[in-house]
Amino acid sequence: MEFIKNKTFNELTEFESENINGGAIVVPVLVAIGVGVASYFAYEFANEGVKRSTGKSIPQNASYYAGKAMSTVGNGLQTVGDYLSK
Repeated sequence: MEFIKNKTFNELTEFESENINGGAIVVPVLVAIGVGVASYFAYEFANEGVKRSTGKSIPQNASYYAGKAMSTVGNGLQTVGDYLSK
């Protein structure tokens, strides 16, 4: 087996292993928990702002506008169907 003599690359022998994660599962778990907590507070902050300005929460607004969009699509399909059936 020939080894590369280079400062950039270190070729491992058969007795060495490249342990990328290093067994440090705690750090990614803590980061995920931190992101989750920050996301929760960001959502609550945004939801409170939407409630104050519109009187409805984000899910209520989303369902209202989704219903309006579906109604518009349905009306458009009804118009096309009426036109084609003439």
